[in-house]
Amino acid sequence: MLKRKPKQSLDGLAADLQQVNLAKEASLMDLLTQSASLSSQLYLVFDVAKDANFWSNWHVLAHQYPEQWQYLYHDTPMSYLNDLSPLVIQVIEGGFGDALLQSALQNDTPDWGFLCISPLALTPLLEHWQAWMSVYLPGNSETLLRFYEPKILKLMLCHPSFDNEDSAKLLGPCLAIYLQQVSSAEFVQQMINQTLIENVMTQTQQYVSLDNLLPSAPWFHMDPEQVEAINHLFYQTRLTELAVELYKLAPEKCQALSHGATIISLDRGIQLAAKVAPKGSVRAKEQFSLLRFLIGSEFYQHPKFMASMSFLPLQHALKRFYDTQAYHQQVREQYHTHSWMIVDADAMQMDTVQAPLIQQGYV
Repeated sequence: MLKRKPKQSLDGLAADLQQVNLAKEASLMDLLTQSASLSSQLYLVFDVAKDANFWSNWHVLAHQYPEQWQYLYHDTPMSYLNDLSPLVIQVIEGGFGDALLQSALQNDTPDWGFLCISPLALTPLLEHWQAWMSVYLPGNSETLLRFYEPKILKLMLCHPSFDNEDSAKLLGPCLAIYLQQVSSAEFVQQMINQTLIENVMTQTQQYVSLDNLLPSAPWFHMDPEQVEAINHLFYQTRLTELAVELYKLAPEKCQALSHGATIISLDRGIQLAAKVAPKGSVRAKEQFSLLRFLIGSEFYQHPKFMASMSFLPLQHALKRFYDTQAYHQQVREQYHTHSWMIVDADAMQMDTVQAPLIQQGYV
């Protein structure tokens, strides 16, 4: 359960909130000052996986201040991966979080995580963020969510597919959330929890009731539009990873291919897969695209593949077709266009004119 502050602290917080406005842009010192004036704490949620040498550099200092931080994965089924776990850290001037932030602000890419202001102690705030470690996708499959990734967090707070109720769930017991500005040591406010502030200011009972902010099963279910918006953020990166995978699978076929042309055709293949099998999984659509390189550009027009698609999911139909070597020769002779990558480039150029690059439902 969340720890609750006594009435005296709340009265002071309510009075301070009437006098202090949370700045939309602020320095680290500004945020420390604001959080203190609001009888709250400044917290850092830091993604250690972005730095392969994180613990070799920060182990000593972190363990000098063990009361100031905790692994996000602490006491969860993911705790065996604590060395890769993001950290939830109370930022205290001169402490571990302060030193870590000062170092992170020197980097050109502000992708280390985010800051939040909350009246809660470390342990109950940790419980709130642990509730967001996983969400449910359409179809009720559970997946891990990197909510601490700045691009994902900003999308979840600002994208129209996430309504005010969704944002309120994400903010939970936080008064405000801040992200670092690009190429700057300043922070920009992404969202302010006006509802919580008003509730605290008008609170008359002995303890703050935060029960409505706690997760309840079933927890957050993402709409297809929300999943698509998040996938869109990393789509280009995923195409590059697929190109590397393709080069490893068939280096002899890929040596003469340019990286740019390969990316375009991989993208085109995923779009075609979405038309052939709209309900296919992300990985199945990727495999469909790879098979255009490995077997032939129009393999999906082969009657045997089309027949398999009538009763098998896309992933199983692909495997069945690929495992039958006789089909490979037939595809090369009858269902392959030698200039197919040029055709793909022309098609993609037309699509770019007509609509944004990602419209294929890459979920």
